[in-house]
Amino acid sequence: MAKVVRVLEIFEACIISNNELCSQNSDLRATVELLLTEKKEKLEDQKRFEEDLEHVEESWRAETRCLSELLARLQEENTRLNIILREKENEDFERCEDSTERDLITLETLQELVEKQTSQLKKKDSEILQKNKEIKDVRNWNSFVS
Repeated sequence: MAKVVRVLEIFEACIISNNELCSQNSDLRATVELLLTEKKEKLEDQKRFEEDLEHVEESWRAETRCLSELLARLQEENTRLNIILREKENEDFERCEDSTERDLITLETLQELVEKQTSQLKKKDSEILQKNKEIKDVRNWNSFVS
């Protein structure tokens, strides 16, 4: 009977050990399921992240393309405006140059006119002096004759 008791004790120990192993097995299966669920969630998160990243990259590419086009248009406009500005400056310079040339011609003409009038005035002064002298001489002659 002792052998039966011993076998029952061993059997009980095996059952206890089996129950513990089953419990550990259940715990490990739950942990595996939890880990698989977490892995699945992480994969889904990773997929969403990659999709979001792809959308962000597409937005960035589109914005970069748009900004590049804007930059090209602005550079073209800048070039066009620089050409217009240079043309305007050249026109202003030519206008100023023409104006200066006209001013110089006008100044020379006025100087010639002043010189001519000065000469005429000197001539008239000389004539007046001559006439005054003649008048004086005539008065002297008249006073001498009378």
